[in-house]
Amino acid sequence: MERISNPEFLYHVNEVGQSLRRDLKALEEKFPEIIKQVRGKGLLLGVEFKRNPSSIIKHARQRGLLLTNMTSNTIGFTPPLTLTKAEAREGIARFSGALEQFHKNAKDESLF
Repeated sequence: MERISNPEFLYHVNEVGQSLRRDLKALEEKFPEIIKQVRGKGLLLGVEFKRNPSSIIKHARQRGLLLTNMTSNTIGFTPPLTLTKAEAREGIARFSGALEQFHKNAKDESLF
């Protein structure tokens, strides 16, 4: 409990959360036909999709990224509070790869 209430630790969590949210919002702009909305606070973030994200979750897992299916169209990012900015960037890179693979497959199958 002592660590969680430490102002430096809380500052770190806020900084990494803001960075992660910014990167997810950039992906929302890059893939507007896939991502409907990014929402959440701190390190508890969600991405709502325009379609069922099960294949995106599958592509992410193939890249070593574990995501939580929160609703039928929303996945959650629930990293540990000790996540570093470098680890967050690595996760975003893996998630971006999953989105790119989904986008490519969807285009090939004329889903857009």
